[in-house]
Amino acid sequence: MNLWAGALLVALLILCATALGAPDAAAPSGTEVPAQWREVGSVEKRIEVLEFLAAQSEANYEKLRTWRATYSILGDMEHSAAYLQDRFKTDRPLRWQVKGTVQLVVDKESEATYYRYDRQSHQRLDLVTRKPVEDPDLSRLPWDRVVVTPESHLHAHYGRAFGLLPEVQSRPDLYARPLAYRDPRSQADDPLKGFRIYSFFTFVDREWVWEDLRREADLLRREDPKWKDLWRQATKIYESKAGNGNWYKYDFEYTSPEGRQTSRRMLFSAAAGYLPVEDLNESKPAADAKSQGLRHRVWQWKKFDGVYVPSYFKEVMNTGGESGPDTEEQVLLQCEVNKPIDPVQFTWAGMDLPEGTVVMDRVEGAAYLWERGKLNRLPGASEASGARAGVNWLRWVLAGVTLGAVALVGVVAWRRRRGNRIPAAR
Repeated sequence: MNLWAGALLVALLILCATALGAPDAAAPSGTEVPAQWREVGSVEKRIEVLEFLAAQSEANYEKLRTWRATYSILGDMEHSAAYLQDRFKTDRPLRWQVKGTVQLVVDKESEATYYRYDRQSHQRLDLVTRKPVEDPDLSRLPWDRVVVTPESHLHAHYGRAFGLLPEVQSRPDLYARPLAYRDPRSQADDPLKGFRIYSFFTFVDREWVWEDLRREADLLRREDPKWKDLWRQATKIYESKAGNGNWYKYDFEYTSPEGRQTSRRMLFSAAAGYLPVEDLNESKPAADAKSQGLRHRVWQWKKFDGVYVPSYFKEVMNTGGESGPDTEEQVLLQCEVNKPIDPVQFTWAGMDLPEGTVVMDRVEGAAYLWERGKLNRLPGASEASGARAGVNWLRWVLAGVTLGAVALVGVVAWRRRRGNRIPAAR
């Protein structure tokens, strides 16, 4: 059932991908949830609704050819007790607060993706004093750039050094510079993995929203006695006709023989193209347990050139920590769909690397400096050592010539003084 959560997100980015231009009339955010619902009783009808929702999300995705979007991100998270003890030697509750922006560029035809993250501010907040905690590690604002194409994986980072090539290891003066790498495509993880905004497109386990909905429909079709009874009793579908169109609600409630409770509710609104507007997932170890896991996601939408775009997304996760749930909010700043994308976007030149970035090509085994908009190769470790040996040899030669010249001048001067004294003796 965890697939449901990410599935819905899939639809979001999907939609975010289809338009540039003046927005149409703003679609209702989906918060005006109907008060009255009617259960869709028959299994056949429930399957029909799930298939319908799957078809809607897939149709939106099929419209996407290229997509460029920028989101602001605001995060507020709890530090684990283990981290606080290890890093700060304290039990005082701290919150980790960050603000930044994410830019995504996707070209489906060329199978290329660009991801850019820039952190604008960050702090650790002491919940007792309500003041930021001093931390030298926060003196830098990290950033990331990632490009994945069918041929290679380019990634650049600030504040992280790993896998240095010999020619860079021999240059300590380069250690503090931004670093970039080129690796084989086979070594590339999903460039947007770990950033929840990408889950608009797909799940952590890479399942599309329509695939998950159709699997839910297949589970309802099963005739196996065990699954037939369990799934059909636990899974309910409701519909409602409100002033802004039809709504559908998916409800799943199950209590295990051990007493563990699991529930999930998802809402789909016609005003949002039958895409998700809410996803609430809760679990309890037992009916009377105080601890409770919660994951709550909410979307708001705008419609651009006939395509629904997620203009706002918020996720709240509560794992039972003392300082409260983790939250993340994302707000759409810019969205452009199906516009031509210059292939340069998926090269070093399109990554907006800082001047002087050290680029290590671990496919070719060579290192470069990014200067004046191009790669300038650094000499290899053997070349560099050979050059240094040549310089040392030249220094010895010059030193020898200099000493020889000084000696010659001394001899000449001595002979002149001796020659001047001989006549006087006579």
